[in-house]
Amino acid sequence: MKKLTKVSLGVAAAVAAVAGAGVVSAWGPARASFTMEKPANYVTFNSITNNVIGDEHYFVSASEYTGDASKNNYSDNTIVEEGKEYVVRIYVHNNAASNLGLVAENVRAYVILPTDTASEITVSGKISASNANPKTVWDETTFKSKNGKKFSLAYIDGTAKYYNIDKNGKTRTFSLDQLNDGNDLFTSKGHLLGYDQMDGKIPGCNEYSGYLTFHVTPKFVEEAKPELEIQKEVKIRGTDAAYAEQVTAKAGDTVRYRIHVKNIGKAVVNNLVVRDILPAGLTYVKGSTQLVNNAHKNGITLSDNIVNNGINLGSYAAGADAYIYFNATVDQAVGEKCEKSTLHNNAQVSATEVPTPKEDGADVLVDGKVCNDDPNFTINKMVQIKGGNSWAENITVKAGDTVRYRIQFKNTGNTELKNVAIRDILPANISYVKGSTVVNGKTVGDGIITAEGIKIGNVAKGAEVTVYFYATVNAALANNCNDSTLTNIVKGKYNDDPKTEKSDTAKVSVNGKVCTTPDLPKTGATSIVTGIIGATAVATTAGYYIISRKKLN
Repeated sequence: MKKLTKVSLGVAAAVAAVAGAGVVSAWGPARASFTMEKPANYVTFNSITNNVIGDEHYFVSASEYTGDASKNNYSDNTIVEEGKEYVVRIYVHNNAASNLGLVAENVRAYVILPTDTASEITVSGKISASNANPKTVWDETTFKSKNGKKFSLAYIDGTAKYYNIDKNGKTRTFSLDQLNDGNDLFTSKGHLLGYDQMDGKIPGCNEYSGYLTFHVTPKFVEEAKPELEIQKEVKIRGTDAAYAEQVTAKAGDTVRYRIHVKNIGKAVVNNLVVRDILPAGLTYVKGSTQLVNNAHKNGITLSDNIVNNGINLGSYAAGADAYIYFNATVDQAVGEKCEKSTLHNNAQVSATEVPTPKEDGADVLVDGKVCNDDPNFTINKMVQIKGGNSWAENITVKAGDTVRYRIQFKNTGNTELKNVAIRDILPANISYVKGSTVVNGKTVGDGIITAEGIKIGNVAKGAEVTVYFYATVNAALANNCNDSTLTNIVKGKYNDDPKTEKSDTAKVSVNGKVCTTPDLPKTGATSIVTGIIGATAVATTAGYYIISRKKLN
């Protein structure tokens, strides 16, 4: 038998004919019942009500296959789950009393294994014998899905077996698939059973009873899930070029977009909405949106909502699709840029059954104008006392105070600056506070005060880098009679080129102490004047005497 072979509907109908109208009952047909104490006096099957297995009328049951027969839990109703295996068990017992020596002839088993797909499937089992009364008895067991999903049951090749106990009390196993074509079990021909061999002969009494088992697995039907597909393409309007994922255009050109949407699921989708998100640099051309689908093969004009909230195309059956076209113009300002622009825009599609939009994009490439690189930057240095609220180029503090410096490096050119480095040159009497350097909010090493400085890396056009660090004023300056001015220099450069270097300064002023002038001799102002006049008189007298002596001689 082929793996997972299923009986055809025609065969199922043929087997149903064997049982007659009673197949719709849980078990049948209505017949005399017996007990283990008072068995039948003729050949009949599965009619004892107090067997060790219970009431034999319910002789067909099923269980999830555990791999251990002692752990199987058989019942008339079994919940099935995807990926699991189940075993169907059919009990076989000739109820004739052992002392009568009545042997059932041509004993056969039949199984109706439906091939239809449903959320609930009933499997029927039948036992017949040519000399039994009634000739055929039947029972059934039901399989249901856990969540109401539809499934079918498939027979697992090689699992049809018959078990009984030999006269020494040992279990015997007969593989029905190996004895002959196992498919007979699932046809109107049925499969012969027996005791010592599968020859159709089963003596009366419990010791000759047996079990027929086979395995099935559920095959769940894949649900018809809705699924959407979208493709976005573009070309220059008015050209014979094919639509593509990207196109090169010039400022002022008009491009034409094509959006293809398709329901690739297996169910209808409702409220199919298509929307396009245009980027800056592209302007939608009003009145340009058109729809082409099976109902409008020549196209119809739609509203301009394609670039706003989107356009609702209604319901689309499985496999149905549509094309939407619209135009957009490349803004002149895009061509004035110094660099090439990529104008990327996305189209989206969604539906009631597919609420999360699917999207696809297309690119319009626009060359900018030729611009000469003009790299440039500014560097600014400011200072504040630690904990202060304002920044200045020059502040006054006391000896021993800690100050905070701020350095702002800004790329003011029209191109990226590469390999930017910043270093700070601290003057004497002010000391860097280790671990205090912060660059754009991130603490870095202490390289700011080294000859190499800190490596900032590349700074984009228009970008700014801010550096902070702390330094402490030498407390010994408090002993100086003179005021001190501590000028600090910051330098920045790019491309590791000293020629690009620029600098700025910030000053910290420290007041010295007040020093006392030494005492002068205690001679008053009057005494000094008098002395000068007296000295002048003596000199004058001496000069007159000398002149007089020269005249006498």
